[in-house]
Amino acid sequence: MTEHDHDHPDLPPEITGGDNDDGASHIEADVLSINQSGVESVSANEVEIYQGGANIVNAEHVSIHQGGANVVKTQTMDVEQGGVFAARAESIEVESGLVGVAIADRASVTNAGAGVVIARRVTADHSRSLITLAQSVEGNVETVLDTRGALLAGLAAGAVIGLFFLVRWLLPGRRG
Repeated sequence: MTEHDHDHPDLPPEITGGDNDDGASHIEADVLSINQSGVESVSANEVEIYQGGANIVNAEHVSIHQGGANVVKTQTMDVEQGGVFAARAESIEVESGLVGVAIADRASVTNAGAGVVIARRVTADHSRSLITLAQSVEGNVETVLDTRGALLAGLAAGAVIGLFFLVRWLLPGRRG
């Protein structure tokens, strides 16, 4: 935390570039701002990351701008020009950013990329994902594998594996 924060305890804690050189492994706060710095893990009601990063974030609300996080568990998450490897939230919004795996009730992706999106409702605008599994999808999203495609791929993979084991069982000398 900055020296200024110690003088005014009513201000929210802030970690800025160079403040976390001691490698603090876990930080707990009501509201935490990470500015051009990084932390291993954080638990808070609200976390704001600006041009910084965190390995593990556990908070009610997470806002990431030009930064990143590895794993985020939250109620609401907003990412703008940043990235998150894996997130679990009620509501996820990503604008001009990336998310590896997003599991949410509602996910909104705008000019963004995603690996896997699993949500009840997905709203997308000019975005791409590898796999999208959702009850409803609104907007323009390019998906390699959607809910229907995932079901068909699973059935096809199951059939191929089943055939493989059947042929293997039918071959002479292979029965155990």
